[in-house]
Amino acid sequence: MHDNRRTRRYNSTVQGEVRVDVNTIIYVTGATAQSVDTDGDGIDDDLDNCPDVPNPLQEDIDSDGLGDVCDPDIDGDDVLNDTDFCPYEYAAAEEDANIDGCVDILADLAYVITELGLHKGIENSLISKVNSAVRAADAGRIDTAFNKLNALINEVNAQAGKKIAEADAGMLTQFIGNVILLM
Repeated sequence: MHDNRRTRRYNSTVQGEVRVDVNTIIYVTGATAQSVDTDGDGIDDDLDNCPDVPNPLQEDIDSDGLGDVCDPDIDGDDVLNDTDFCPYEYAAAEEDANIDGCVDILADLAYVITELGLHKGIENSLISKVNSAVRAADAGRIDTAFNKLNALINEVNAQAGKKIAEADAGMLTQFIGNVILLM
């Protein structure tokens, strides 16, 4: 059986719409579609991780496919940027007792205590232990810093439900425990 179909070769770029009736077969090779870059950042929308906001470097810290400039949680730690004190630092829930978006560290402990609004006497006692732990850690005496932090945990537990609300005491002991684990 002889095939009477004709083949025509076109050497052009396809732009817009191509319509073909059901009896026609077209093979297009080397064709390119017209690209769209809505935000004008030099990245075509089909490849842009944030097509409506310019971000030519396509930063995506948490690798979730959403560009940092449009991502409501840049670091992917489930703390939204508008309440995340450390939006570029991933803090897993178990490392972030006070849910501020930052990994719990010794340098932040005194601030966390002052933010609780405790009675000045108990606040001063707790901060004194924190300061002792900081001095010991800074001097390289990690065992002494651990002992100071464990004494702090004991005081927090002793005051839980009394001069420190149960929820605040739980958060503080978790925060201190995170500090110990990360030292």
